[in-house]
Amino acid sequence: MKKIIIAGLLLVVLLPTGAFAKAGVCREGDCENGLGTFEYQTGMKYTGDWQNGKEHGKGRMTLELGTTYEGEYQNGMPHGRGTFSLPDGRVYVGEWRNGKPEGQGRESHPIGTSYEGQWHNGMPHGYGTRMDNGTIVEQGYWLEGQFVGAAKPKELE
Repeated sequence: MKKIIIAGLLLVVLLPTGAFAKAGVCREGDCENGLGTFEYQTGMKYTGDWQNGKEHGKGRMTLELGTTYEGEYQNGMPHGRGTFSLPDGRVYVGEWRNGKPEGQGRESHPIGTSYEGQWHNGMPHGYGTRMDNGTIVEQGYWLEGQFVGAAKPKELE
């Protein structure tokens, strides 16, 4: 079975903002406690709300290559509702917790495939539906990115 994962790219793209010391320059506004635009040495740029020198509230993170996350932040990490978009057209829209998809969300690909349902730790986990060009391919329960069937597994009880 094919794993549906956007999490690997998320770690590369989003962790530098919350996991490492802030290296770069505040280009506009208040990047400590207010609304500001900060450009990281890595080339990433964040525009939005700041609290105690961290992304906190609503904002948009952009990479030079066109990858973006727009939504809610908490203590420097995506947390709440948000949209993660890749230049190739892949998009995740849904809930986030500590920088990873968590809760309800939908990942879609420009080739017509999608997964909509529960996420845990950046992977489909719980009840969800995978579709291919509008046709249901798999519907039921997922464990750590793997489809396991229509019956609820013991691990999810």
